[in-house]
Amino acid sequence: MQLKVTIPLLISIFLCILYFSKEHEIRHLGTWNINLKKTKSWNSENCKLTEKQTYAHTQLVTKTQILFTKNTITFTSQEKEFIINKERTAKLIAFEESFQYEILSSDENTIAIKIKDFMGEDSIDLIHFDDENNLWLYEGNTGFIYVNTREFYKKAI
Repeated sequence: MQLKVTIPLLISIFLCILYFSKEHEIRHLGTWNINLKKTKSWNSENCKLTEKQTYAHTQLVTKTQILFTKNTITFTSQEKEFIINKERTAKLIAFEESFQYEILSSDENTIAIKIKDFMGEDSIDLIHFDDENNLWLYEGNTGFIYVNTREFYKKAI
């Protein structure tokens, strides 16, 4: 049997390849809420942080939400009380901060994005999907310290 290759067949094959190769580059779009329990557990067991640093990181990401649009990532956090020690607390004000990002590469489980961080430096972040409703962000270097943390998020309904 001989397969006859026609221009419409080649165009159809090309369009299918193009469609399916980009499909995983849109699944991060939408709103994601912090999974604090999973974030704290993973970072406690796997990071190069002291117990105090893990505690502080957990408090910082409490009540965090991320919104991905086509070119922008927006981090939002509600006002919260940061417990420094038994005698001292600090109030962390609510904030919302947006950054432009660019997709550098992707596969079926991970998207690498380039973003200008809060210090104006280019940063490459990884978005990894455990499944369609759960992702984690890898944070290597914060500009101050190499932390090697993950923040886990669940898709908002």
